[in-house]
Amino acid sequence: MKLISRRLILIIAAVTAFALAIAGILFVTTPVPRPLPSGAAVVGKAIRTGTPAIGGPFTLVATNGETVTDQSFRGKWLLIFFGYTFCPDLCPTALTNVSVALEKFGADTRQLQPLFVTVDPQRDTRDVMANFLKSFDSRILGLTGTQAQIDSVIKEYRLYVALQKSETSGDDYLVEHSAYIYLMDPQGKFVDVIQGNEDGDASGQNAIVVERPWARATPAGAKTGAAYVTLINNGDSSDSLLSATTPVADKVQFHSASEENGVSRMREMDTVEVAPGARVTFSPGGMHIMVVGLKQPLKEGQTFPLTLTFEKAGKVDVTVPVAKVGAMQGGNTGTMMHGADDPMKK
Repeated sequence: MKLISRRLILIIAAVTAFALAIAGILFVTTPVPRPLPSGAAVVGKAIRTGTPAIGGPFTLVATNGETVTDQSFRGKWLLIFFGYTFCPDLCPTALTNVSVALEKFGADTRQLQPLFVTVDPQRDTRDVMANFLKSFDSRILGLTGTQAQIDSVIKEYRLYVALQKSETSGDDYLVEHSAYIYLMDPQGKFVDVIQGNEDGDASGQNAIVVERPWARATPAGAKTGAAYVTLINNGDSSDSLLSATTPVADKVQFHSASEENGVSRMREMDTVEVAPGARVTFSPGGMHIMVVGLKQPLKEGQTFPLTLTFEKAGKVDVTVPVAKVGAMQGGNTGTMMHGADDPMKK
């Protein structure tokens, strides 16, 4: 099975075809396998603009011996993966994804520069990285530097990096790190991320559809509310809902509700599995999305944004309409959001 990331293919296709959208947004989508309900939000096949706070200036040394800065790549789209050469699985997988995607589009990727930036400069010297990258597409440029230079890049790109020292110490250790491929536009601004370990065959088929998002209005002074959605997996591989966020509350949790010996109990769920071909419904009295730490009450007739993050399909932004306090179902008004919409539309 070839490890070709579908979203990575779409990104490279868009860049080589100069499919650049207005206002710095790159948006590529393909038809889904079946007709979608009105207002449904589709993820797993789209590239969306993210926060510009990710990224910044850097000075590093390339595997070809040149000293480069972020300015060296202006005018090109960047695919940046952060990892290390001693990585046993994830890093080779991500670089293979990039390599196969580049190969698919041949030599005409002049507007795109893939970068492999080490998070382990103590071991990843220029020669070590150059030798490691011989196993992948030659267009992938490796970057290393001093510990201070790498630490600066880690901070600018808001990476998670943690050394896992073994009992034997020395050079025998692993490094936990953020596992995304970062897409930066020709002006050096952050656009989106792709899971570095996306399996191409799975991601090409896996399309999560989010239907009928809604929430109940909350009483004045209430700090907790509940939202509901229906998730449909049109693909042939399983996916998982990992987390959710909204600007109208401090945090979002997934809960199951049950009755045991006459006592209603709620239990937090770490993830929600969505099997291939399955429909998972969050509904009153069952699974629900708990919105905790509301900054203001949810009022009937308003909407608020909710971002759902899936293991394979990535992030999807939906607009959640607020129904009355005693509502048992909402309307079919889910949408995909782009840009900075007001968090509490009236």
